[in-house]
Amino acid sequence: MAPLKKVSSERTPGQSSLNAFLGTSDSRPHQTTLAFSASRPPAADARDRSMAPPVADTQPKREQPDDDQPPPPAKPAKRVVPPSSDSEDADEPKPSPSKRAKLANDDGQSLISTRTNASSSHFQSIEHTGKDATKRAASSEPAASTSPKKPKPAASASSPGASSSKDAAPSASSSTKPPVSSFFAPRSTKPAAAAAAAASDKASDKGKGKAKAAARDDDDDEDGDAVMRGEKGASESPSGGDGEGEDDDDDDDDDEEDEKAAVKIADIFTKSSSKPDKAQTSWKKGEPVPYAALTATFSKIAATTKRLEISAYLTHFLVEVIEKTPEDLLKTVYLCINRLAPEYESLELGIGESLLMKAIGESCGRTLAQVKAEYKKIGDLGEVAFNSRTRQKTLFKSKPLVVRGVFDELKKVAKTSGKDSQGRKVGLIKSLLAKCEGEETKFLIRSLEGKLRIGLAEKTNRSLRENGALAQVLVSLAHAAVTAEANASGKKWSREKLSAHLEEGAEIVKSVFSEIPSYDLVVPALLDKGVNGLQDACQLTPGIPLKPMLAKPTKAISEVLDRFEGKEFTCEYKYDGERAQIHRLEDGSIRVFSRNSEDMTVKYPEFVTQLPRCIKDNTTSFVIDAEAVAWDTEEKRLLEFQKLSTRKRKDVKAEDIKVKVHLFAFDLLYLNGQSLLEKNLRERRELLREHLQPVEGEFAFAQSDDASTVEDIQTFLDRSIKDGCEGLMVKMLEGEGASYEPSRRSIHWLKLKKDYLQGVGDSFDLVVVGGDYGKGKRTNVYGAFHLACYDAESGTYQLICKIGTGFSDEALKQHWDTLKPLELAQKKAYYDIGTAKGPDVYFEPKVVWEVLAADLSLSPIYSAAKGLCGDRGISLRFPRFIRIRDDKDPESSTEPEQIAEAYRRQGIHTAGGGKKGKGGGGADDDFW
Repeated sequence: MAPLKKVSSERTPGQSSLNAFLGTSDSRPHQTTLAFSASRPPAADARDRSMAPPVADTQPKREQPDDDQPPPPAKPAKRVVPPSSDSEDADEPKPSPSKRAKLANDDGQSLISTRTNASSSHFQSIEHTGKDATKRAASSEPAASTSPKKPKPAASASSPGASSSKDAAPSASSSTKPPVSSFFAPRSTKPAAAAAAAASDKASDKGKGKAKAAARDDDDDEDGDAVMRGEKGASESPSGGDGEGEDDDDDDDDDEEDEKAAVKIADIFTKSSSKPDKAQTSWKKGEPVPYAALTATFSKIAATTKRLEISAYLTHFLVEVIEKTPEDLLKTVYLCINRLAPEYESLELGIGESLLMKAIGESCGRTLAQVKAEYKKIGDLGEVAFNSRTRQKTLFKSKPLVVRGVFDELKKVAKTSGKDSQGRKVGLIKSLLAKCEGEETKFLIRSLEGKLRIGLAEKTNRSLRENGALAQVLVSLAHAAVTAEANASGKKWSREKLSAHLEEGAEIVKSVFSEIPSYDLVVPALLDKGVNGLQDACQLTPGIPLKPMLAKPTKAISEVLDRFEGKEFTCEYKYDGERAQIHRLEDGSIRVFSRNSEDMTVKYPEFVTQLPRCIKDNTTSFVIDAEAVAWDTEEKRLLEFQKLSTRKRKDVKAEDIKVKVHLFAFDLLYLNGQSLLEKNLRERRELLREHLQPVEGEFAFAQSDDASTVEDIQTFLDRSIKDGCEGLMVKMLEGEGASYEPSRRSIHWLKLKKDYLQGVGDSFDLVVVGGDYGKGKRTNVYGAFHLACYDAESGTYQLICKIGTGFSDEALKQHWDTLKPLELAQKKAYYDIGTAKGPDVYFEPKVVWEVLAADLSLSPIYSAAKGLCGDRGISLRFPRFIRIRDDKDPESSTEPEQIAEAYRRQGIHTAGGGKKGKGGGGADDDFW
């Protein structure tokens, strides 16, 4: 084998394969490999790369007019209703005038960075000046012409952190970067990160999250959009914007993201020059989907940081699955999101690294010490397994793995329990590894770890309705379904028509999935009924939890009044408890779910016996949103959350319960067979009180007051704090924004906590990823802890602070007992610690703490939210431990975007005098 020159743990597909996928010829014959990819013999990649099918020629053999085309799905405002087939305009959905203008502009001004000379290290830009979108659709010839442009400076308006100061990056003409493919061009704003990525696999993995977050700007450049989310320069002060405008524009940004993704896919699937590559056809119609085809697609996705390219690769693969082997679609989707079942079934992978190292060693003929040594060097067990498998010689070739078989075996591993379960799990894993070839090994191990680390996730840092690319797999699934329907129609669809259908189809699928987040139901219905019939087939159903609506923080009562000026709103107590979604099914059974869709019915067995006493005779089924709070039965008062967290989570018997719980209901989402999500809050609250009744000490409605002045809100806030609550929730009662929006952190719900008003600072839910061994009186326990936020888009944990004060000896002992079993032999490859000094020991990302901070500051060493507020990360100043968040999993911890928003808002209030300056004095100065 030729020596490896790779600098990334991911291998990149060849340029010729990429061009075949996009339907373009390779204009750079001198450039056969990517500079940052492994230099491997073609034969070594032949099988893996060949299994991911190219974009098929979607032009039908016969052309018919569009007049009798089935109607497209209508884009929903709130609840989407598909148009009637006899609608006059149903056949050809038309974008709004602003969108039509943007389509034409995007089509005519996409910028593609490429190299024109093999020996030159200078980058040049080639601008594709296309014709009008409709003319391009009518023409079978490419409408783009290229003309060379002058080299562009690396620090431009399209780069977050760019500024006109002397610190700006040098121009491309002075660059000494090696030649790279323009399709995977690195971001010009991160030369240091790119150089680090070119140095080692470790650096590549560490910086991969930031590269993926940054690649949104590259996508915007390609599609002609000069306005980007990360456009704020590094020199911009945090008070440069109040954050309110950003919130108001969220919906417009969402539409743009959806539209750009749809246009990208439509471009690929309507290119007349795109011909199927028969040499790369991976499987025949009716045959099981090869696992190698899926992993080859993963490899291509991992090789790019551009979200639209990821969507294109995944969409094309899912189209192939739908058209050839639709019965494998559900299992394929689950493997893409690295899950085995819906979240509420609590069936997960996440095999410990010690078990995986043992399986790798035994399967590949290596000692455990050898595997550990390589893992310590590489930091990626998937790569260790791949290298081990590559070195191993086999006497015979195993039968190729198929997606359905891998999924079923992984499910067996996850369900294995009881006596000798560890040995049986190792046996199952070894059996799978023995059948793996090429990069199948790497992705199989990563699946078992629970982290694919290729930029695909079922959920990322915003809700399904907030960001069109937030559920990458879900959107690609919608695009694939629409494209497959277009192919099956046997008619030629224009680029604009397919783009409109794709965008509207994505909106429908996201809308449905937000109400019934179960691929077990959505995928079969999508195949059976199509996009048009999906909403009728899948509706909010008791027993299947939906993601709760969340609130945005606010720091001042005046800000609340500004937000809701001239609108009807209400204030409710913000209880210090655990979010509980209560379902009553038609058969009378009760189910309780957490905010993470975890089934908590066994944790709260008293609800099963208490709730029937609260239900009136006219109620048969419901879904209510509520808060479970620890309750003192003698003094009849609320208790703090720490009391609630002492309750057992499993095998709880009603007679053994010591901490009683009181349920406070504040919303009704479903009633007697009807979804109420689109009704306003006033109507939902009235129905809640009509069909349920309070029971003293067990069930009550959340205390509320429709206050409208600063004095009224302040009085109600003081009362809530006196009653043992955290503060207030302020919600829109009527009008736009008063509906219930599942899985969304909405600007129509605001939380007003006492800590915010006291100037104490923000609280954050952070993951404990490392610890330092204690010294002196803290010997034999951890003396300090390293905390991180989770970036769902890149799948990385980004270090944000170290905390070591405010712990009692008892608390330190408790944390030692909890974290000691989670110690790791090696730092996870997806732990991004920036340039900070790492902890003495790393932990599995399992424990979430709520932490209070005096304020936030830009940091040259921490990586949290890096690139969102300049070129530095953000750290917490004077962090203080508040409580353990048992109700949150690590992937639901505070997101980088929330941290960046808190930093920017902090600047606003500092500028407005909301925070005390140095030497300001006051009672709160002694808080720390």
